Amino acid sequence: MMQQKMKNNFLTIIIIFLIGWGIGLLIQDLNWFQYDSQFNLFELLYFLGTGLIALYVAHKIEKSIQDNRTQKDMIINKIQEVDSSLIKLKESFVKAGNKYKITNFHLQSQAKNIAIQIKRYEMAIKSIYPNILKSTDYKKISTRKLVKICSLTPLTPNLSEDICCLNDEWQYSENKYVEISNEIENMRDLCFSLTLKLNMQ
Repeated sequence: MMQQKMKNNFLTIIIIFLIGWGIGLLIQDLNWFQYDSQFNLFELLYFLGTGLIALYVAHKIEKSIQDNRTQKDMIINKIQEVDSSLIKLKESFVKAGNKYKITNFHLQSQAKNIAIQIKRYEMAIKSIYPNILKSTDYKKISTRKLVKICSLTPLTPNLSEDICCLNDEWQYSENKYVEISNEIENMRDLCFSLTLKLNMQ
């Protein structure tokens, strides 16, 4: 793709040169300009060399911008994977009567998967955009608080409590589910905020 763009740029320079030459032939008999009719090879080579250097510099700048955009898009895709996993986790809670339920295995495996996804994009950001992690307004996305909200139980399990685990299945009251849902949405907001920061780089 970059080679095709470079080829197109080169053809553009040639076309502009030919157009300029044609216009020069058309107006050479007019007295609008004073010019030297002698052919100067040095000046021709100078202008051609300047054009080629400009083309090379433009190609390098464009390639650098494209490489940066590619790296940025890869990290953003990893952040979007976290966001998608959070949505999937939220949808995993099943309402049964006045309770919301999810198996312990599913909760723990999803939380672990999200934590791994977060670590992957953070390693990439640390390598390419370390200034983001060092900024004072950066907030790390963590599953610790979410897991704690979902699994911190009273010492004596009771079906009347906001949270309990029976037969390896978590059960939550509506109020507790709202708290869980809010924490998931807070994490999604952090994903969106981080995506904006990357796009500003």
